[in-house]
Amino acid sequence: MPGICCAVGCDNSRQRNPGLQFVSIPKDVDRRNKWLAAIRRDHWQPTSNSRLCSQHFVSGRKNDNPMSPDYIPSLFALEMANPDPYTDSGSSESVIEEIRIIRVI
Repeated sequence: MPGICCAVGCDNSRQRNPGLQFVSIPKDVDRRNKWLAAIRRDHWQPTSNSRLCSQHFVSGRKNDNPMSPDYIPSLFALEMANPDPYTDSGSSESVIEEIRIIRVI
């Protein structure tokens, strides 16, 4: 049974996080497209084994009610890295990563 989250930057798995749920990508075309837009993985098509963990839902679980904020996953971490790991003076410094939790509407 698949158990690795397909969201970019998320390393949750069934093995490391047994308390999380891992849900499949919806088959309904409209809802599926909204999920794919929220997941934001360029040129990616999910397979029948693709799963998203429950940390990407406001309540911690998906909801099948279209009026619910958890009808579409909305919590994702964005990694923003400094594209140039060197300062203007040429000295080396480590790349700074900032993780922001955003809500996709």
